Amino acid sequence: MTVILTILVLAVIILSVQQFLRNMAKQTALLAALRKSEAVLAEQVDFNQQVFDSSKAHLAVVGPDGVILAINTAWRRFAEENGGGDESIWGVGASYFVPHAEGWNDAALVAEAFEGIRSVQNGQCSFFNLEYPCHVPGNEKRWFVMHVAPLQKKAGAVLISHTNITPLKLLQETLQQQATTDTLTGIFNRRYFLELSQEELKRAVRLKHPLAIALIDIDHFKYINDSYGHSIGDQVLVAFTQICQKNIREIDLFARIGGDEFVVLLPGASRELAHEVMERVRRILELLPINCGSKPVLITISVGIASLASEQETLDELLIRADQALYLAKGQGRNHVSLEQELL
Repeated sequence: MTVILTILVLAVIILSVQQFLRNMAKQTALLAALRKSEAVLAEQVDFNQQVFDSSKAHLAVVGPDGVILAINTAWRRFAEENGGGDESIWGVGASYFVPHAEGWNDAALVAEAFEGIRSVQNGQCSFFNLEYPCHVPGNEKRWFVMHVAPLQKKAGAVLISHTNITPLKLLQETLQQQATTDTLTGIFNRRYFLELSQEELKRAVRLKHPLAIALIDIDHFKYINDSYGHSIGDQVLVAFTQICQKNIREIDLFARIGGDEFVVLLPGASRELAHEVMERVRRILELLPINCGSKPVLITISVGIASLASEQETLDELLIRADQALYLAKGQGRNHVSLEQELL
């Protein structure tokens, strides 16, 4: 009996040991699987961070309460390079809204940005874009575009990126300048002047304001080119432009429409006021030698002025009457400002 009992006890012990060993094997396998999962997860986190950091855009993940949850290397580097290297202000755990509100001078732009971010956080729109200037004090101009997109698995959290678009904006500025300005003098060219003048004409008619236009020719400019050379002629044109800009009104539109032909649109000006402005320019020019190296050059101008006669008058008709007045100024010996009324 004792032997049987002993055998049963040993059997129970053996079964218990076997069960313990099986459990240990399972736990070991589970622990190995857990460690493998942790390694895979760590590798995935590291990979995600590498992707996050590889972007040239300045990236920040912002939570529903506006707190920064994550930033990438480009964000951190930009902050450091622009005097915002303090992690408590720009880093994880800081409020996104505070440093940006302090860094932007344009209150309306700040309000638009924050409203856009909140609209994405609240699900009112699927994304938000905003282009904004971020110029450095001095000469450097910079522009960025902010893009805000929601994070799919975290309600209220958004990914905010700031991308430098300065090269594109500078190119746009250059193209705009080339399309609107005269390359020699830097003032408006003919095409852009006509475009702006059409708008001013519509505004004058709508508001019932006066409007005048003055056509200008530099007298005997061909003689200057022939006598001194085209290089001196170009210097004369530039100097003449600068003198005119200083002596017409700030609101006047000034353009070069031909070789030595210029035009001034004077919004809100009667014929008399336009005559006063252009006569001032004429008197200054006839008394002020233009310095072209060692060759001072005296120039005079002939000017023809017309003013808006009716609501139905077109810009072309106004220019034709100004041209007729200019022809009269030349007929009176040049160096003269003629009003259209002198034609009557």
